[in-house]
Amino acid sequence: MKKTMKLMFALLVSASVSGHLHASQWSEVDNLIGQSQDVVDILDEGYRRIAGAGALVGTSIVGDDMLTGTFSYSNFGVIDYRQTLMDSGTLADYNNAMLAVENSTYSVSVQEYLNGQYIKSQEEFDAAIDTYVAAASIFAKAVKVNELAAAASASDNIQDARALQDYITNNNLGITSIMQDQYNTSIGDVEDAVQLYSAVAILKEDSTTVASIQSDADAASRDYIYADDAIYDGQAKTLAWGFTGPSGQTQYDMTRSVDMSAYVTNNLSTIRSAGTNDDFYNDGPTQNSCFFATAAELADPSNACYNGG
Repeated sequence: MKKTMKLMFALLVSASVSGHLHASQWSEVDNLIGQSQDVVDILDEGYRRIAGAGALVGTSIVGDDMLTGTFSYSNFGVIDYRQTLMDSGTLADYNNAMLAVENSTYSVSVQEYLNGQYIKSQEEFDAAIDTYVAAASIFAKAVKVNELAAAASASDNIQDARALQDYITNNNLGITSIMQDQYNTSIGDVEDAVQLYSAVAILKEDSTTVASIQSDADAASRDYIYADDAIYDGQAKTLAWGFTGPSGQTQYDMTRSVDMSAYVTNNLSTIRSAGTNDDFYNDGPTQNSCFFATAAELADPSNACYNGG
């Protein structure tokens, strides 16, 4: 008998709950983990013994009570017990633990919602940056082309000109319209992602506004466990989110919007100045003289790009 058992109890009792659980709620969940594990252990032992009995057909006959009996054994010096029959005590504890979780009230505050949105928007920003870097890689090689071309022009040396020619030939540097579109799209996506990321980051630290939103939610019995992902509107300069609440609960038929215009900057100098000392810029292809260093150069103590590797 070769059947694979998939233990589903752990999945059943570990359903995701958004937001923060209070200490008593964590205690209830922790208790359910232990009580459900007892049921899982019994179930696992039953499947294992039945599998063994089936595998032995034709060579051995299992004795009486070998599938139904409770047996003890030494587990690293500790006496442990294995049973296959579901006993009333174990099931009562399991049912009570599930009931305690079922009857608990799980809720999400405005602050907890924004904290979660901050993590999500940060991940989306990081992903957008990764996409931009990948799309920019072919254009980054223009830095090397520029460097080699300048060297060839300054030296008036045929060998430098050949080095430039070889670099172009060996690296397939032609730019296509697809590459152009991917790059331009990616930088636009970064703009969208960073706007949302920054808006959430600012709002979650604005205790006065958060408290006001929470007060409004409390008055309307509106739980932020039902809040949808936040969206930033660059034209309106607002951070907004809707709700997907339980059917018939009209307090969720609304959209909450927060004016973020006071934080918007259209000053290019401010943006460029902030970027000047940022690692993303200084480690990039236009500023990092070792960006194109080979592995051998990075590992060579005599090379200016040696990184200690």
